[in-house]
Amino acid sequence: MSNAYQTNAYRTSSQPRRSSSRRPPLYPVPARVSPVFQVHPSSSSAPIPFPRGRSGATVRRLPVLRPMPLWLRWLIRLQRGSLVVVFLLAIATLIAYGGSVYTQHRWSREYRKLKILQRSEREITAAGETMRNYIAKQAERPGAGLVMKTPDNTIFLQPAPRRQEPAMKPPQPPVETRTPKPLGY
Repeated sequence: MSNAYQTNAYRTSSQPRRSSSRRPPLYPVPARVSPVFQVHPSSSSAPIPFPRGRSGATVRRLPVLRPMPLWLRWLIRLQRGSLVVVFLLAIATLIAYGGSVYTQHRWSREYRKLKILQRSEREITAAGETMRNYIAKQAERPGAGLVMKTPDNTIFLQPAPRRQEPAMKPPQPPVETRTPKPLGY
């Protein structure tokens, strides 16, 4: 390990590292800033010391190299906008899919009910016709006491004389009753 990387962010003092069951630090911090990351003299970034009295290491702000080009900013905005549009389209697709599945489920359930009702109608019609046939056969038997319909045994009834409808009285206007109004509450 080189001398620049001997200090790490997890050590609180300059004690030597013990070789116990502790894990090595995840992110070693250099003791001094390398010349690659030096701040441009025209920037106003001053070195910021570590809090809690670290071992003399300082952190400098990275320089802003140059502003992003306009086309790149527009591409980033377009990407963010398209992510929102894709998210909304995904939600709309899920809603439409759920609606179509729900509609198909309801349609199939109602169609089954229709088929059951049609089958019941056919069964009731068949039972009615069977009953009518049974009654007709019972009526044709000689011991049933029924007589065949002929003009000789037809009974004609005279219509009753027309009754006069009572005359309608003109509607009476409703009687207004005055209720006392309260003076206050």
